[in-house]
Amino acid sequence: MPDLTLHDIPPSLLARVQRLAAARGCSTQAAWMLLVDRGLGSVETPGDLDADHARVLAEATIALKNLRSDPGFALIGRSPVPPPPPPNPPDQSISPDWSSPR
Repeated sequence: MPDLTLHDIPPSLLARVQRLAAARGCSTQAAWMLLVDRGLGSVETPGDLDADHARVLAEATIALKNLRSDPGFALIGRSPVPPPPPPNPPDQSISPDWSSPR
């Protein structure tokens, strides 16, 4: 793999990368590679995909659109309000004093 040298890195950016490396338990170089890889992935658009990846993405999108609607899953968060609880049942506890009602 070719070497890459970065010049004039702001100290605050270097400190952030070093903290990331420490948190992930990897070297600073590995943290830079991770950041470059994820950064490129975040700015690439479907137009940047090669033909095979674009075809697979299009097939997956079509397959998802053709899925049948699941009425149970589709109602999550939109189900009707449950009915109110029944009124309080009569008190059926036994009183030590049988002569006085509660």
